[in-house]
Amino acid sequence: MAISIDTRYLSDICINDPAMISELLSEWVEDTGRKIEILRTRLSANDAKGLFNTLHELKTSFFMLGYSDAIRGCEEILAALDKQGTISTNDIDRLADFRDKTIGELHALSLLRSDR
Repeated sequence: MAISIDTRYLSDICINDPAMISELLSEWVEDTGRKIEILRTRLSANDAKGLFNTLHELKTSFFMLGYSDAIRGCEEILAALDKQGTISTNDIDRLADFRDKTIGELHALSLLRSDR
């Protein structure tokens, strides 16, 4: 099932240049993958401040693509972190799933090179 993303913001900042959009999306894939791994490391280290910062960065990454479900998911996990002082591996897995769905949709829209 297709997810709801909106690439208008990305298109605007890339002046509707398909090559630039593709390059930014490739960087988005790499960057969000790193952020997910950083979250796992910070969870293992019980680094609440680091988790908070990286969750905000990931939320901003999803915002660039207008993926409201992922943005809302980040907000829910941030609220859980604020309330409990930590998050769970399931929370991080949920964010990784949002990322995977985004990548799938970008491929379906032919916005991402097939080697990603």
